[in-house]
Amino acid sequence: MQHPKHFGNALVDFRSGGLCLRVIRDKSQVFVQVGSDSDPDNWFDIECVLELIRRGTGAAVADMLHYSRSTGEDTALKLLSAMLKVHFADIAVLFDEKAYNSAREALEQLRREI
Repeated sequence: MQHPKHFGNALVDFRSGGLCLRVIRDKSQVFVQVGSDSDPDNWFDIECVLELIRRGTGAAVADMLHYSRSTGEDTALKLLSAMLKVHFADIAVLFDEKAYNSAREALEQLRREI
């Protein structure tokens, strides 16, 4: 039985090298955020990160950017998992210690645009 205070909500952080990945389940919606160990209070939505990758590489990520968070938790998790498998290396490069400062500036600018 779920505790009524939490309603099945969850937050899980994953870390690999300097890359941090946060998965949030809130009211049956799934959100993914990406951050850096060197900047622990600054998180970027996966849509913003993938849009930066698309702009920089022309990668075909647009179809995954617009996944519906209301399609159900299982569907959202499958789409997010597929998206991360395909683009994990690109995401890791952006959040690498050497590239992070310039990536952060670009992501902050993009966050203001979106």
